[in-house]
Amino acid sequence: MKTLKLSYSIISNWKQGRYEEAIGQYLGKPLPATDAMELGKLYDEKWNRYIEKHKALPPELGGEPLDPQVRVQKKYQAVIPFNDEYQILLRGVLDIDEPERITDNKCGRTEAISYVDQTQLDYYSIFKPKAKTGIYRCFNPYLNTLTVGVKYLSDKNREHAIEEIVTFGGEILEYLLANKLFIDYQPKEKTAHAGH
Repeated sequence: MKTLKLSYSIISNWKQGRYEEAIGQYLGKPLPATDAMELGKLYDEKWNRYIEKHKALPPELGGEPLDPQVRVQKKYQAVIPFNDEYQILLRGVLDIDEPERITDNKCGRTEAISYVDQTQLDYYSIFKPKAKTGIYRCFNPYLNTLTVGVKYLSDKNREHAIEEIVTFGGEILEYLLANKLFIDYQPKEKTAHAGH
């Protein structure tokens, strides 16, 4: 069985017609860093240190206490069957990993409401099927404001995400094979399996 390794950001770029970026990410080429990306990275690192130390959200993200078991930047992966010859390995990193919810922190000008209809947390719910709530916390460093968006996660969300992964994963695989760019990824660690 050959394995196509994908992530939400690769599929999202492909879905939005940013094919070069999607293939560049797939091939492990770093994206050119923008000022906004650099700022987001700095805040991410600062927030992760704060959460690990205090088991609470940093003040700019609301300051609420978190589950003592909370983990930051936890890596997950799941295998999604594709056909008799190929499978898709979906990988992702959860900003805040708690037992019952998935939180994604954002830094920039975009408000949380803009993310709620996107499928990022649906994808992440494949890793954590018991999570019922997804939360986007968006901090705007220019205005020093926080917006929060809540997304309720269900089996339907996961099924839709798996359908999308298989659809766009198929297009990406076709492109990679046609251009002799496919890399058969063999995971070293144990992986969860997601049916469809």
